[in-house]
Amino acid sequence: MAATKLSLSDQLKQCNSFLGILALVLFICSYLGEYHFILDLISNFKLQLAYGLISLSCISLLLKNFKLAIPLLLCSSFLTTQLLSWYQPHKENINIHEQLTLYYANVLTHNPHKEKLLQDIQQHNPDIIALVEVDAKWKKQLEKLKDYPHYKIIPRGDNFGIALYSKQPLDSISLSYFGTMRVPSIYATFTLNNKQLHFLLTHPVPPIGKNNATARNKALEETAQFISNTQGPFILAGDLNTTMWSPHYMKLERDSKLYNTRQGFGICPTWPSGMFTKIPIDHILVSPDIHTTHFEVLPSIGSDHLPILVKLTF
Repeated sequence: MAATKLSLSDQLKQCNSFLGILALVLFICSYLGEYHFILDLISNFKLQLAYGLISLSCISLLLKNFKLAIPLLLCSSFLTTQLLSWYQPHKENINIHEQLTLYYANVLTHNPHKEKLLQDIQQHNPDIIALVEVDAKWKKQLEKLKDYPHYKIIPRGDNFGIALYSKQPLDSISLSYFGTMRVPSIYATFTLNNKQLHFLLTHPVPPIGKNNATARNKALEETAQFISNTQGPFILAGDLNTTMWSPHYMKLERDSKLYNTRQGFGICPTWPSGMFTKIPIDHILVSPDIHTTHFEVLPSIGSDHLPILVKLTF
């Protein structure tokens, strides 16, 4: 007996049902990141998942596939509400005395467009520059930063070089190592308006595979512990290789008692630059006694990450 040929409408419904069920499974998986590193990776793409759920909801309604449309609409509504919460300003009650402009970038070790970074820095004239993925060639290029006499640079060829530049004199500056991979973080203190500020620049390894994921999570845990044991206003900057929706990021924020400076400004994805799949893995977190007046993801400097400019008051 010949197989019955499906009509175009039935074919569309089958395709929609398959994609809709897949989207619902991914939605559930995106909240289970603490149980497996692959599930944690899925949690990073909630923005793209929201687009998919909304699109499939509309298609299901057009195809009158209401049994699928209802759960898709519920999940897309829940996820959209969660994403929109990043546009709600962070509430603080502080006395503002001083302003600080911070420029942060993952510059990409083998970035051939090094002059773009220097032009960007000259344009925005920040007080502090925090850079990751700095190698020996970058070190030579950064010697042109004559307006930043106070600095610490650790060039490396393995994507974990790091550098901090400041117009403001630093009270102290040292290296810290979090987790098991022994990649450096820079810890510095400086005084503004008779207040000592603490600054930490870090770049844990990306969660590629179980071992690296475990190492990154351990580094984030130790970073939070380090911050929680430090008294006074604190700024944490870096490519954390995770987004705000990962349970491991949430634990960092909860244990350190810091908040993300993009709060109130949106999701602001930074990597990979120029792609629809961009996700927010570059972060600047601050303690509640620091207020964020400006957060901006800047245009490309030739890296696979987009730089960030923030203005802070305290």
